[in-house]
Amino acid sequence: MSEVNPSLTVEDLLQVVELDDIVLLEVFAQRSNKQLSTSKFSDLLGGDVDPEYELGCESELSGRGFRVRLRVTIETEAGPVRVEVAAEYTLQESLFEEYQPSVIREFAQFVGFFAVVPYAREAVASVTQRVFGAGLLMPIIKREEIELIQESAGDSEATPGDSITPEGD
Repeated sequence: MSEVNPSLTVEDLLQVVELDDIVLLEVFAQRSNKQLSTSKFSDLLGGDVDPEYELGCESELSGRGFRVRLRVTIETEAGPVRVEVAAEYTLQESLFEEYQPSVIREFAQFVGFFAVVPYAREAVASVTQRVFGAGLLMPIIKREEIELIQESAGDSEATPGDSITPEGD
């Protein structure tokens, strides 16, 4: 097992990481039991949409790769919607465990997050179009909504497998 190298930065990580794949882990929407026509369902998708986001990062067992996951959960009057997308990365010259959790967190928040958002946005629009008859457009996600990490009790740093969650309003 490798030890954390405190001198490694996000810039170092960017030099040795490759994006291998973007994968859909979950695509779900369930139409409510309300007896409404498709046009009425599209009315239920309108108005204020307040998605919940969960951003997580986890290492691969080999230590040579990791994944940044984004889960989007939306509750609408038409029914619930869940989408989870992941960007899968491989490290070429170092191991995941060599990087401080703060470096991995920064990479996940400012590189990985922006790699998966367009795919999550498209998946939400596509699944809601198919299930509800009207596509739902995710609102703009403000950068400050993903700044903070939910830390474990007593920890000042998260470990690489911890979830990174957006700041609450």
